[in-house]
Amino acid sequence: MKFRRTFAAITAAAMAVSSMAVFASAEDAAAVTDEQYFELIKTVKSVSATLTVNELAPDTADGFAAFFMQNNGGDWAWFASADEAETTKITGAGEYEVKWADVQSVIGKTAGSVTLSYLKAPAEEWETWPSFGIQVGSDGITAAGDTGKVDAKVTGVVITFTDDTTMELPEFAVAGDLLGKEEDWGLSGNNVMFNMKDLIMAAMAETPADPETPADPETPADPETPADPETPGDTETPADPETPADPETPGESTETPEKEPAPATKVEIANGGKTVIDSGLVRTNIINAWANDPECVIVEKEAFAGANLVSVKFTVTGVTEAFDAWLSFADSAWACQFWGEGNEGNVGATSTIVKIEKDGTYVVTATLDQVIDAMEFIAVCTNLEAAEGDAIPTITIDEIMINEELKAEVGDSTPINPPTGVTLVVVPAALAAAALATSGIVLKKRSK
Repeated sequence: MKFRRTFAAITAAAMAVSSMAVFASAEDAAAVTDEQYFELIKTVKSVSATLTVNELAPDTADGFAAFFMQNNGGDWAWFASADEAETTKITGAGEYEVKWADVQSVIGKTAGSVTLSYLKAPAEEWETWPSFGIQVGSDGITAAGDTGKVDAKVTGVVITFTDDTTMELPEFAVAGDLLGKEEDWGLSGNNVMFNMKDLIMAAMAETPADPETPADPETPADPETPADPETPGDTETPADPETPADPETPGESTETPEKEPAPATKVEIANGGKTVIDSGLVRTNIINAWANDPECVIVEKEAFAGANLVSVKFTVTGVTEAFDAWLSFADSAWACQFWGEGNEGNVGATSTIVKIEKDGTYVVTATLDQVIDAMEFIAVCTNLEAAEGDAIPTITIDEIMINEELKAEVGDSTPINPPTGVTLVVVPAALAAAALATSGIVLKKRSK
């Protein structure tokens, strides 16, 4: 990643940073704050990239690709190019140019008639950070239940800012299954989105320092005059003994101590949650802000602060066939994620899996490799397939504990994907895109 801009120019309010490296952990990611990212996004002037489409289904219709910004909360306002010609038409496999030539006219920074009010709010009033990314979809998804697929790669992303500095991002995949779903605002599930936030923050973090000015070459020293020979019998005056260094004060250290887990705590839940069908699978959301449904957020994200173990007890009624259930989740730093057995987005965490064969009370428990600050997404997910209108079991959340495992009255939990002790280094956004697509989380799409 290249960012041709000194870090001080990102925002006048940015704190001084002596050196930064590309994200290798959640601690490194914290070197760039959401506030600094937010200040930078306000100054985006244009963005362009090359999209390589490997597969777009159904192949009976054209597809589309476009860059976008979106408020992650509040009115979920959507912003994209005002020029329809900049919504790239996809007619099959191949390479396409995707661009947004005049971002400022849309977000109200120049002469545009549209204003991103949430971009102008102070940090403490943000719903969350704004999304800035690319979407790829199919016009063949026209009704609930329509299915398709996106398999594409984005390369050569160049973002230009209002001061004409530029940022280059590494390539990333935009891939996932499509499933049309009727929402109160329109049709969802006809596209796959990739939010570039983490890649942008990584580029901000690895901005190199300005090169040092080479020093002037030194003038050769005059040859030394030979010393007078020593007079026999003279002896050197012995040097004073070195004063021993002061002993270190116990407890002083430059290392950041590891976070201590919070005591075992029962998490307050608003209600038992809402069982839904998402991407053809049954689940009950605990925190899913992307659903834009209050019933899909029954716990505060910060209620999981200090957790490295999360245990959820739930009751299932209306079982007609056996299925498996587990916890899918991502913490607020995207450092601990689990999306189901074998999912390539799993990192730094695991979950138990429980076989549901009859009505009863069950427990699933997540184990995290580190203590987290908050939970970005969490749900009791299953492999039970269903379509809109099908009769499905009800999964009701009864109790949630952090740092203490609950016990169930019925059911048998078996651990899957046990921790191996290997530390994985990931770019959170890339994993998030694959995980969201696989687990069926669908963000909102512009109206067509």
